Amino acid sequence: MQLSALAPVYFPVIVAADSAEAHIIDDIASEVHDMIAEYDSEMLSEAEQAASLEHDEDLPEYDLPAAVGVALDKEQQLRDALHAPPSPPKGDTSGRRRH
Repeated sequence: MQLSALAPVYFPVIVAADSAEAHIIDDIASEVHDMIAEYDSEMLSEAEQAASLEHDEDLPEYDLPAAVGVALDKEQQLRDALHAPPSPPKGDTSGRRRH
């Protein structure tokens, strides 16, 4: 697709506010707005329900094979042993701004 500087100018067609087509468009827009509002309400309800879960014990448990559990435990051990930069000594003021 190429753009041409010689192409005719586009003028959008404006629907008269009192035409039958305008009323159909208003009805469709109203229906879409209602459907979106209902969807948003459902999503908010589901989010509030998910947020109300306080502990892991409230979450569903999955039956995993023992080998998967062992592999997950090993992965967690490896993650816990990853290198982390050491924290600076408590008396170090080299990073503070001087006046």
